[in-house]
Amino acid sequence: MFHGKMKAVTFSYDDAVTQDQRLIHMFNQYGLKCTFNINYDYLGVARSLIRQGVTVAHCKPQPSEVPGIYAGHEVAGHTLTHAHLPRVTDDEIIRQVEDDLQKLSELVGYEVVGTVFPCGDYDDRVINIMKNHTTAAYARTTECTDSFDPQEDLLRFKANVHHCSWDKLFAMAKEFIEMKPDTPQIFYIWGHAYEFDIDNSWDKMEEFCKLISGHEDIFYGTNKEVLLGEDYTRRENNQDLRYLFIGNSYTYVNKLWDVFAEVARSEGYRLTVDHVTKGGYRLCQMNDPENEKGAIVSEKLKDGAYDVVFLQEQSCAPVSEQESFFEASRSLCERIRAIGARPVFYQTWGRKAGHEILAEFGWTPEGMSRALAESYRAIGKEMKASVSPVGDAFLDVYTNHPEIELYHEDKTHPSAAGTYLAALCHYAKLYRKSPIGVSYRFGVENEEEALILQKAAHKAVFGEES
Repeated sequence: MFHGKMKAVTFSYDDAVTQDQRLIHMFNQYGLKCTFNINYDYLGVARSLIRQGVTVAHCKPQPSEVPGIYAGHEVAGHTLTHAHLPRVTDDEIIRQVEDDLQKLSELVGYEVVGTVFPCGDYDDRVINIMKNHTTAAYARTTECTDSFDPQEDLLRFKANVHHCSWDKLFAMAKEFIEMKPDTPQIFYIWGHAYEFDIDNSWDKMEEFCKLISGHEDIFYGTNKEVLLGEDYTRRENNQDLRYLFIGNSYTYVNKLWDVFAEVARSEGYRLTVDHVTKGGYRLCQMNDPENEKGAIVSEKLKDGAYDVVFLQEQSCAPVSEQESFFEASRSLCERIRAIGARPVFYQTWGRKAGHEILAEFGWTPEGMSRALAESYRAIGKEMKASVSPVGDAFLDVYTNHPEIELYHEDKTHPSAAGTYLAALCHYAKLYRKSPIGVSYRFGVENEEEALILQKAAHKAVFGEES
């Protein structure tokens, strides 16, 4: 049900054009709710289109205008550049969909969870990649169905009618209004606001809004409210996420999971953390149900109690035993995704100058760090999994700020500052928020040093200077 009602009406409008503002005024006047689907990289672009021999404006608002314009409604994705997804690579599908969602989330201040296929283009490959490698909770097609019944496959969601099909639109509306259903029913309308300028049909739209609005037995909501329901809270503002850390002493020294949790909590997020760790352990051991710790991992993954699982390999193995690292990572990623969770690799760092392992392998601290980064990125790319680039941030600080001691006296494990840096990278990677200015400073009393670490984490994750 929809807030105690059996019927719901929702709208979906694509492209984020300036005509949306007139439509929003109309929706607000009649108490209707809509989801507006935005191509982030096209924001601020001014242009026109020719449709049915008529030239119409197709101008996009500036990014800074988006939160105000769409307040009270829902912002959703439409890919970064209106990409035809079946025509691009797997990696580009992920970039187009996920980067659009993440950038829009940062822009509007809440997590954007839905998207729309440009031109309705999708196939099974696109759906599989979106399901396993993006945070999209629903995706609308341009196909339509005559049924008002809720649909199970929300990544292939069909609307009921395009608004330009005026006769069908009004006929379906009257049918929907007269219904007295025993089961939930959804009336879903989609279109583009600029289309009202093609045939000057704004008056028809207002007539429709008058017809469909104001019925006490109908819930008027955004796509997210109608399709995902009032109980959909897990991804709202990234709250209540459940994290599992799998690794060895690079994770359990200073209890990284707790430091990460405190960084996130200091910024207002709710989360729970858990871990399976043991010194010197390899991911192949964690992947082995016959192993002491592997059995614990198997038990924890059995009931699907996590949303994100961090994977940290023994500190040399991604380079010295790469194939074993890849093999275990592939298996663990599949097992993690099987429970609906997301795998994230925790990229570690090279040993400090003077450590005996460097001489043994002929490495420098820089060379070892870069080799580890290359290996983690390779498996991350293969498995379409995120990599938290802690090693990159470590190397940055080690090279440019040697006054900050990132290492324990053993020249391999992290100091308090090193663990804090790792937690900042994880926070930035998972929440897509800059760690600069976070209030929690584990073991780093000097405010200037804390800022250096925060800026290094920002640069490593977002690839840019703060």
